[in-house]
Amino acid sequence: MISATKKEFLCLSAAQLALAVFFLVPPAYVHAQDEPPAGAVATTMADSADRANTEVTPPDSMAETVPAPGRSSPDADDEKDDSIVSSSLSPGDLSSADLLEESQKMTAGERYPEALEYALFAVEREDSSEDPYNPDLIEPLINLASSQRKLQLDRQAAESLDRAIDLIERDGGIYDARLVTPINRAGRLLQQRGEHEQAIELFRRSQHISHRADGVFSTDQVVALELMTRSYLTTGDLDAANATQNFRFKVDVHRFGRGSILTVPSGVALARFKTNLRLYDDARKLYVEAIQITEDSLGENDLALVDLLLGLASVRQNQRDLQDYHRARAAQLRRDTSIAYYDYRPQASVLSSDQAKKNRPVARIQGASPGQALAALKRAVQIVDHHREKVSCAYRFDIYVNLGDTYMLLKKRNRGITTYQKAIELLDSASNAQELKEQYFGRPLLLQYKKPRPLPNAVGRYTNYDGTFAEASFVVRANGSVDEVELVASNAPVPMRTLFRKEVRRSIYRPRFVDGEPVATAEHLREEFAGTALAANAKPAGN
Repeated sequence: MISATKKEFLCLSAAQLALAVFFLVPPAYVHAQDEPPAGAVATTMADSADRANTEVTPPDSMAETVPAPGRSSPDADDEKDDSIVSSSLSPGDLSSADLLEESQKMTAGERYPEALEYALFAVEREDSSEDPYNPDLIEPLINLASSQRKLQLDRQAAESLDRAIDLIERDGGIYDARLVTPINRAGRLLQQRGEHEQAIELFRRSQHISHRADGVFSTDQVVALELMTRSYLTTGDLDAANATQNFRFKVDVHRFGRGSILTVPSGVALARFKTNLRLYDDARKLYVEAIQITEDSLGENDLALVDLLLGLASVRQNQRDLQDYHRARAAQLRRDTSIAYYDYRPQASVLSSDQAKKNRPVARIQGASPGQALAALKRAVQIVDHHREKVSCAYRFDIYVNLGDTYMLLKKRNRGITTYQKAIELLDSASNAQELKEQYFGRPLLLQYKKPRPLPNAVGRYTNYDGTFAEASFVVRANGSVDEVELVASNAPVPMRTLFRKEVRRSIYRPRFVDGEPVATAEHLREEFAGTALAANAKPAGN
């Protein structure tokens, strides 16, 4: 029997992860050395919940279908109760309240043209009053704007919202709590037009009104915070986006209390957000806290722990990869002290504040050892094996593959191959076994590769790599290593060709399997280079 606390968690907390979806961009397996690489483990992890068809579903897989208490979606504020029964009467025979209900029902049923018709009737019914500032017009106008927005009548929707805002201000003042919804929706219309600065100002006003009405940690500000984050991300202000999401998490902590199981979904959403900003140490701490809370509330062998462990393993792998990147860069600079590297290509966005500097791992990152990522994955495997009757074969298969990939990345190839074979055995009873085998093991999958950086070919000279490339053929051996590397074609300078071959030789693959056994496979890789390298003592022309 499931305890009351556990029921509450399964019904409430998992849904709150819905808003994490639009932030999540899983790190890729292929590592590019011209920017700090993302972790290889995260790629297949991110897809695991989507393929899970479990009786007891892990939190992430419920996130997109269950409405979230206290974790409002910025795209859900138009949703209404669809239990209203549509009337057989014509719009002219209904009262204003009935027209409003019918319009909301039709909007929920995606009958947008009819919803707009009823919404217009509701506004006209109240607008016929002798009072031009009739407050009874407020709700019909907000509903009309919703119908207009569904039909992409953005200009008309903005006018309806502006009128509703004006009526609320006249009726209750500029800090009336009823202003929150129309202001948020007006801001979203500005977002859609790309006017993010103006949208942010509206969301800040909405947040300020919520503060005055219900305090600094009012839950009414959640939609404004999420929408504000979107605009910050779009405009590249990652500092502000990070601060906004930190405060968003504090709202839930204040609401439920530190250590409450109901704070776990928001904590995980924030951890994923931090991961995408490469704030791996912050993300790791959030995952660790979520795991501890879940263990205390649900037990040490609960299925809800699986996705948390997968997330923790991904973050730790990312930390290790980023640490390796900085170590390699430092070693390269020590070897080539006379050379400076310049690359005019835009780099990936990173935080510019002190927070970013704190998270930039120039030294070993605490908690980033490969063994800890491996331990998290092993524990996830133990939990799903314990609940094998409740978890689909496809879900267990995916987690086993993640564990195998981690072994390969740590160059524990024999264990990796054995783990892959166990994963394949799990598919014997799956209806889509052949499809999954082909998807995961039909051909070699590149797990790790470091793209060569531009190299100058002589001291004191520029080297422009725009338009240069190199292509190599090679064999991916049954253990995932690379052999027989041959340069097929290249117009890059000789030093870059040599470095390219070296990095191809060092790359790591998940091998192809045939009838449950790994086999060698011929592969090829083409790399295109760009950017300019300049020797340190070179001087630009004209100086």
